[in-house]
Amino acid sequence: MLAGGNLEPGGHTATLAAGTVEPDTYFPLQECRVRAFGGTTHVWGGWSRLIDAIDMEPMEWMAHSGWPISHAELISHSGSARQLCGLPVSGGSLAELSVGTPASALEIDHRAVEAILFTLAPNRFVALHREDIGKSTSVTLVLGGHATKLVMDESGRVVHRVRCASSPSRRFTVSARDVILAAGGIENPRLMLVSDGHGANGLGNTHGNVGRFFGDHLHVPVGLLQLRSPMDAAFFQPFQDGAMRVRGGLTLTDAARRHHRLLGSAITLHNADDPHDLLSPARWKGGYASLSRAVQSIRRGTFDRQLAAHVVGITRHPYEAAYLAWKRVQPIPPRRMLLGLRCEQEPSSQSRVTIDDRLDAFGMPRARLHWHVSDRDLASVEGTIRVLSRALGAARPEMFPRDGESGWMARLQPAAHHMGTTRMSRSPTDGVVDVNCRVHGTTNLHVAGSSVFPTGGWAPPTLTIMALAVRLARHLVTGARN
Repeated sequence: MLAGGNLEPGGHTATLAAGTVEPDTYFPLQECRVRAFGGTTHVWGGWSRLIDAIDMEPMEWMAHSGWPISHAELISHSGSARQLCGLPVSGGSLAELSVGTPASALEIDHRAVEAILFTLAPNRFVALHREDIGKSTSVTLVLGGHATKLVMDESGRVVHRVRCASSPSRRFTVSARDVILAAGGIENPRLMLVSDGHGANGLGNTHGNVGRFFGDHLHVPVGLLQLRSPMDAAFFQPFQDGAMRVRGGLTLTDAARRHHRLLGSAITLHNADDPHDLLSPARWKGGYASLSRAVQSIRRGTFDRQLAAHVVGITRHPYEAAYLAWKRVQPIPPRRMLLGLRCEQEPSSQSRVTIDDRLDAFGMPRARLHWHVSDRDLASVEGTIRVLSRALGAARPEMFPRDGESGWMARLQPAAHHMGTTRMSRSPTDGVVDVNCRVHGTTNLHVAGSSVFPTGGWAPPTLTIMALAVRLARHLVTGARN
């Protein structure tokens, strides 16, 4: 197991994740990826939910939709996936809630909108699995083992070796019967594009699909809801249900989505008066953002140049930093709830990862991301807002307009869920990996992670990633070969 980093994030390895983004409204790549053992679970919020069945179906109003495997297959691996995420094997559904737990107090039209649950388990995989991996007789963990190129044999079908580096001056190679790329939706295609394939376009890229169909989740604050009592928010705030921590949300029913021809979305409710809430614009601005990141840097022991910049940020906005830090200690009861959409993007070949002319410290071309938000993406947000407004009519939500400084378009942001760039397909003309996550045209190269998602749905991707990883592991253990 080659880990592109150490046990904790930080240091010079963070610069290896830098790249170019277009447009610049997307996150800088080095700020939304983690080069360390455990990857982005170091910063994971722990929101867990398997992708819905409807999000794996082909839809006539969404080009390139539909998965070549069934939802039932994912379900069959979800118990193991939940355990790997530090969750009980079962649970997390409305039907399994304990007696006496909060229920949604909102009056809604259940023909259009239904309640859902998220499981919250912000576990760090390095803490969950480091000891088992250290004791394993079948796994060798190489920290700081950065893969820089895949080298094929003369047939162009077998990965002969993997070129690696632990520093600019220390290089080595690794050979294996099977090679699995599990570096995320940016690094998986980047590594394939810089490697030797059947032609000049990189590995597995005969049809030009490597890096294409990049997708993310759109996070969009769309309205405000006045509550009669803070207790009305209990279902939508984190609460304990037995051994699990959960929080409620809403989503459109399958019937409503099909009727209105909409992409997937979920609605979460957030304390509009709490500057620390997930969707609060105050949470990541000015002095408090600098204070938060400085504390994280100190905890991780990453005393680099960024720490000095954070200290400067605190000194420029000391009162704001102090006020928001105090509100962290004295939370504000919810009286107004911010309605936040978590929206799917349609698969678009215009949204893609390519490689740049600039090189990183190991001489590897950097990634370039072009993030495309399509007209259908925005039309689906608008349609979802209309359905939601009618379904919550009795609660009298105040919905934001589309345009202007207070409009939802100005507040739309990505989620840093990198999906789709090595998508799964039955035919190599339509994707990059087959139904067993093996790269089309190869015999021993597989891909794990959300880069294989044909469509992203709206659910947080981690649990689906883990179910696919378990499925791939079981496939490889059986020794299945075509």
